[in-house]
Amino acid sequence: VSLATGFLFLGGGMRTFSTNSSSIAALLITLYPRLPMGPNDNRCHLQAFRHLYVLATEARWIQTVDVDIGLPVYAPIEVTVRETEHYAESSFCKVTPCLMPERAILKTVRVCGPRYWPQVIDFTPEVTASRAMHKVFGLTSLKASDTITDVHSGSGSITVDQLVGTFSYDPSLIAFAQFCCDPMWYNR
Repeated sequence: VSLATGFLFLGGGMRTFSTNSSSIAALLITLYPRLPMGPNDNRCHLQAFRHLYVLATEARWIQTVDVDIGLPVYAPIEVTVRETEHYAESSFCKVTPCLMPERAILKTVRVCGPRYWPQVIDFTPEVTASRAMHKVFGLTSLKASDTITDVHSGSGSITVDQLVGTFSYDPSLIAFAQFCCDPMWYNR
């Protein structure tokens, strides 16, 4: 019963079982051990085998984070799945946080909401073990783009500490920007 409960809440709901052959073999060893013939027979039934299910799991959780506030946000995404021998290429929409299909069949993940800048993550089939699913992809809201374009256009309507505050809320970084970019500091 405890093993079934562990499978149900695998990785706190952030992991699922893979379907490759090594994962299936690890699950078979975990679930169908060679049971002992008697109470003194411990040659074939190792308790460590029941923990091999961890080798069959993979992370498929995707969560979007707003870079302005540093907190997880709900964002609509469009997932495109590759064409395989069993089904044609297809796209479907989800709202993050959510579980994704297997990495081997993922083609692209695109942020498609009107609130955030669109981002596309392409998955190449050769690099199925890539770290793309483990990276944090931050989302920038469209309303924050107005202040950044003012900086690039030369209007001077934003200060350096406001610009640093757009990318980080670390007080030491903001204090460093205020101290080093202050015009009084240059006149010393």
